[in-house]
Amino acid sequence: MKSMLVVTISIWLILAPTSTWAVNTIIYNVGSTTISKYATFLNDLRNEAKDPSLKCYGIPMLPNTNTNPKYVLVELQGSNKKTITLMLRRNNLYVMGYSDPFETNKCRYHIFNDISGTERQDVETTLCPNANSRVSKNINFDSRYPTLESKAGVKSRSQVQLGIQILDSNIGKISGVMSFTEKTEAEFLLVAIQMVSEAARFKYIENQVKTNFNRAFNPNPKVLNLQETWGKISTAIHDAKNGVLPKPLELVDASGAKWIVLRVDEIKPDVAFLNYVGGSCQTTYNQNAMFPQLIMSTYYNYMVNLGDLFEGF
Repeated sequence: MKSMLVVTISIWLILAPTSTWAVNTIIYNVGSTTISKYATFLNDLRNEAKDPSLKCYGIPMLPNTNTNPKYVLVELQGSNKKTITLMLRRNNLYVMGYSDPFETNKCRYHIFNDISGTERQDVETTLCPNANSRVSKNINFDSRYPTLESKAGVKSRSQVQLGIQILDSNIGKISGVMSFTEKTEAEFLLVAIQMVSEAARFKYIENQVKTNFNRAFNPNPKVLNLQETWGKISTAIHDAKNGVLPKPLELVDASGAKWIVLRVDEIKPDVAFLNYVGGSCQTTYNQNAMFPQLIMSTYYNYMVNLGDLFEGF
């Protein structure tokens, strides 16, 4: 009986997954990429992160916090064999920390200082499973955009350029490097978060990267606004009735002008993922019934921007 127990345990250890916390690592070769490969990478990330059973108006939704696996790993491969692995919460795609190969056969992990408790331990052990080769270099600031902007030395992340070459260069400034400044680290994180997490959430941001694929670009006002209102957008779409939002959603367009959204189909082309919202929602709606709403939306936006034009006269 004892020998059978030992054999059973041994077989279980061999067959058991190495981690119940993270899904398969999504690998993206930044140093040798194309527009098509970038799109494939984001689709792979979305497929790993989404809850297949959750969808509102055809838009996939991320799972709730209790769903396993809880995390997603993204390995960014830069030029000259430099790599950085990001760890994301599966339920919202927030970056919690990252790791890089360090010295000889060591794994160095970096965790935002607003990650605490069991989550902090999860980041450490998931990014660097081998305790004997694990090295810590904490991120000495939190993960909020205002903090990242301050550490990068800018008033707004609109001043930090995005682009494939910039992401590749920033990987090289971090991976395996003994010492780097908080400014260098914050710049890398601002670029990586927007080109990975935000682009996975929003097709509009993905398309901005693809449109400017071979050159650096500054994120426009619509990019920043979508990032800041993802939760509101998700709730509004979830609560919509026959495609009509429960109340007007005030956003901004690429030029910075007010953009009032009244219907799901106005914002749907820009959205790849909804943040998790509890309760049921509509999965489809009757397009033919939306024509009066289309007229109302056009008129609404015209009047709002006309009012702004004459404001102060």
